[in-house]
Amino acid sequence: MGNFSRFIRPGYLRFEVEHNSVVLRTVGCMSRDRARLTVVVMNPRAESEEEKLHFAEGGGVGVLDAYETSKMKDLQAVRRGMKDNRYTFPAESVTTLVIEGLGTEGRRALPGKLKN
Repeated sequence: MGNFSRFIRPGYLRFEVEHNSVVLRTVGCMSRDRARLTVVVMNPRAESEEEKLHFAEGGGVGVLDAYETSKMKDLQAVRRGMKDNRYTFPAESVTTLVIEGLGTEGRRALPGKLKN
């Protein structure tokens, strides 16, 4: 529950998160000023799932933070920054991705995508 309530604030707008996974379940929300995107990714499988991330086509991502709830972690920060665009979602986990610092071009673009 904290993966949602801690990061998705009243007034946020939902958006569709596109992805190619038949396993992952996603919820995407953005702040009204479009400066912050929050994507919650649920992986119910007993195996981890790696995906390629794409956010705000045409615009850059300033900061990406990831918070994980799983058997081993309780809403723990697990990543800051983005070295590449691949992310592994652990088995039986809920991961919250928080994307901030979108440039002006990114704010006008599609709010976010998660796809393989």
